[in-house]
Amino acid sequence: MDSTPTRSPQELAQAIKSRLGAKGIQGLVCSPTEIERPIPVSVVGNVIYQGVEYTKRELAKHLGISHSTLNTKMALGMQPDDIVADVMKHRSEITKYEYKGETYGACDLVRLPESKVNRRTFQVRMQRGWDVETALTTPIWAKKGA
Repeated sequence: MDSTPTRSPQELAQAIKSRLGAKGIQGLVCSPTEIERPIPVSVVGNVIYQGVEYTKRELAKHLGISHSTLNTKMALGMQPDDIVADVMKHRSEITKYEYKGETYGACDLVRLPESKVNRRTFQVRMQRGWDVETALTTPIWAKKGA
């Protein structure tokens, strides 16, 4: 027989309450206002980048990114230099493909007029060992050699 002392449900409830503290179960849940977020940097108005004042649209164009990307990253508290570094890191990780003497990313390739597939189909075909031209120009539902 087990020699562990047993507690009544009331004793267990009291032990749990004492461990949770004054807030009880509510103390385990974070409200959105309790989560620390960086203070947005110049989300409204012009932005100074490398000593030049830009509107956000001008800065986005200057950096080669979308206005939406710039707004989102600035709302998260990122500085323009950090945004550029983040975007460049992302761009460097994109797989490049050689096609007709030019280098393209998958998104750019499937926008070419001769493309018969979407980006995902192209990428799956490349993972399966297809050559770039065949993967790009073979219509969906056609066999590789057709």
